[in-house]
Amino acid sequence: MLAASERLDLSMAAVRLVLLSLAALARPSRGFIAPLCKPGKSALLRCIQTGAPEEDILAAAARLEWLNPSVFTGAVASDNLPGNWLMVYTTSDSIAGKSRPKIFQTPTPPEQLLDVAGGRACNSERVLGIKNAVDIALSPATRNRVDVRFETFRIGPLAIPAPDLTGSLDTIYLDEDMRSTSFVKGWPLLTAAARTATTRRSSSPLTC
Repeated sequence: MLAASERLDLSMAAVRLVLLSLAALARPSRGFIAPLCKPGKSALLRCIQTGAPEEDILAAAARLEWLNPSVFTGAVASDNLPGNWLMVYTTSDSIAGKSRPKIFQTPTPPEQLLDVAGGRACNSERVLGIKNAVDIALSPATRNRVDVRFETFRIGPLAIPAPDLTGSLDTIYLDEDMRSTSFVKGWPLLTAAARTATTRRSSSPLTC
């Protein structure tokens, strides 16, 4: 007899097979995809908001990946990828600021701006009223992956050249208001990002 987790994996596989088959035949609209993705997105956000163990969050992200709406178009070419994102969860203590003394930790998640066409990205946060940021160069590598190179760290008005930090980001889930990314080279971690009222999409050039 199959364990509950194995039955769930089989069920998720069956759902994805149906979704992909319909997508290939009918190129379904957002109205068709959204109801299938909503429970998985809600489950992932609930895990993050309630402080669930990391393994539960990673499992929720993996289940959501099965329903990735950008599986055919590719994330790099999607209109949903550029713009502003709030990094609501990351397994990196460094990005989240958890490795710093508490007084220097940001009360809100970092914000990430992506300009795929321009090959630029910027992560930013505010600590004690001072804006800190890192400028990043992007280079598309595959349909879902971009190579990244850190260029400059900025602390208020100070700009400091970044050390030789490179890696690759693989977008494993993407729709208009949620993104899940794994660092596939350089850093083994996962980041979940969401759009909010203050992180709307923008077609204007990236400014950070």
